[in-house]
Amino acid sequence: MKKILKLLGLTCITTLVVLSSQAKATVAYKVTGEYIFIEPTVEEELAEAEADAPKAPPREPVDLSNAVLTISHETTNEEGEAETVTLYEGPYSEDFANVGEVAVPTEVKISLQVYEDSRPMTLNSVIGTGSVVHFAYVDLVGPSDEFWLVGSTNQVLDQESRFSVSGDLSFLEVDPSNPISVELHTRIFTDEGKPQAKKYGPVLMKDNTFLIEGNVGRPITAQMLIRGGYYAWETIILEPQSELEVGKLGNQIEELSVTSGSGYHAKLVESWQQSEDYIVLIEAYANEYDQYRKRREAGEPEPKISDDEADAVAESDSESEANADTIAPAEGCEEAVAQESEIADSSYSPPRYVSLRSKARNFKNELLREIVEDDSDPWARYLAIEMGPYDPRDYASQLAGYRLVAEVFDDDFVATNITPTVEMLESIVVTSQNDEKLIPGQRVPEFTLVNYDGEDTGLFELLENKDLVLIDF
Repeated sequence: MKKILKLLGLTCITTLVVLSSQAKATVAYKVTGEYIFIEPTVEEELAEAEADAPKAPPREPVDLSNAVLTISHETTNEEGEAETVTLYEGPYSEDFANVGEVAVPTEVKISLQVYEDSRPMTLNSVIGTGSVVHFAYVDLVGPSDEFWLVGSTNQVLDQESRFSVSGDLSFLEVDPSNPISVELHTRIFTDEGKPQAKKYGPVLMKDNTFLIEGNVGRPITAQMLIRGGYYAWETIILEPQSELEVGKLGNQIEELSVTSGSGYHAKLVESWQQSEDYIVLIEAYANEYDQYRKRREAGEPEPKISDDEADAVAESDSESEANADTIAPAEGCEEAVAQESEIADSSYSPPRYVSLRSKARNFKNELLREIVEDDSDPWARYLAIEMGPYDPRDYASQLAGYRLVAEVFDDDFVATNITPTVEMLESIVVTSQNDEKLIPGQRVPEFTLVNYDGEDTGLFELLENKDLVLIDF
């Protein structure tokens, strides 16, 4: 059951302003904290009573009297060694005192440990930008609470490479007491080709709005996650000086609109998302999904979909499955094939909304695949394939796409940003090809492994004089 939460109170806990007090120039910054306590509504309490569940005692606010808040940042000492500088460590429920100063905008980690044996809850932010860093401990009804920034987060260290993502989501008409957070997830590769994750937020919406600001050195793909009273997962493009706005897409809310008006986001996202054909598909999907939920609640059967709709979501049988039906079983393997055929038919006709969602996805992916394979802009091709336009199970096509993109970049970029993915896909493709050779009713392909004496031994060589061979990997 969808939780509808009631916001009982907001308690402003802490406020801090740090100003220059020494000869060395410092940057002022302000940090404030908040505690948000949430209880179930009357409807949820009645539902619990109707389920004949024992009445739970009234929820009590989490005791933060022994909680420890830490604000720290990483720096490099005179010997070139990394070290952690703690700006504040103390109670969450009192004014921050004796907080260190910063000379320039500085990225900090804000960590809250509620209990001595609990795992710290952490946030990343930047202080010294002139913006207020405001966070809240959100005491939710469920089994876990949240530690979120509130309203906005300014994680900008360099104005030249700044981006912003903002939105007014009041059109969702979600109960204001049901908290919604927004966060961005990105991935870049280090100089050694290792993937490195970066997160902005999560930011708790305030008055139905949010603002996330940060830095990117080049155009990158990012995932925007919205969760709480509403859930969405959208792919966006971040680049220096880009300003993205989140809003309503057509006459539905199953998918959100994200626009910038220019740059790679306009080319790779708006080009299909804002098209009339795509919006018509999404509106049809959203309407059918709403009807599907109503039919389920009423216990009504699903109408049969047309052949055209079935084709949109049909999955072709794998080669191994096809071979199992057409190749005669090998001698001695007839019983295995008989057991295979006794498995009950699990054919499934999906609801109509699934086919409509697949059509919309295919509409987007066809355009992105064209960019991957033919566009004259290397960056557009790289970002397009990072958006996953191929079937996630079609590893061979993904591999071919990345190899095409690798041809239009220099060796250093390829080694760092493309080769790790290519090597992973190559391994998966080899494994998939080996799996396809394992056909029910046929002999396993010959292979060789090292035995306990360090000698290469073939499987069929062992089987010549043995009825059973145990293979221990």
